[in-house]
Amino acid sequence: SANTAGLALCEEAIQNQGVNILGKGALANSNTEVTYMVRADALDTTSSTTTVAAIQAAIQALNSNSKITATISSATVTASTTGASDTGVNA
Repeated sequence: SANTAGLALCEEAIQNQGVNILGKGALANSNTEVTYMVRADALDTTSSTTTVAAIQAAIQALNSNSKITATISSATVTASTTGASDTGVNA
């Protein structure tokens, strides 16, 4: 379905930024949010374009794909640590 394809494209957008997805949570907040688990050390937080910002831009760019029915032009990406060496990326 278009929803499944959209999630797969979002996952590819994350991985195309050099970030491997280690795990994925269930859809939440009326199926508008999903959490991906990635290694914290894969996220560049010091350059002018952080990895989180690059992932967000890549996901928002998917909005122009006519196969995706959800409006994701305003999608946000946040990073939060769980106290371990892995970080959740909410997309």
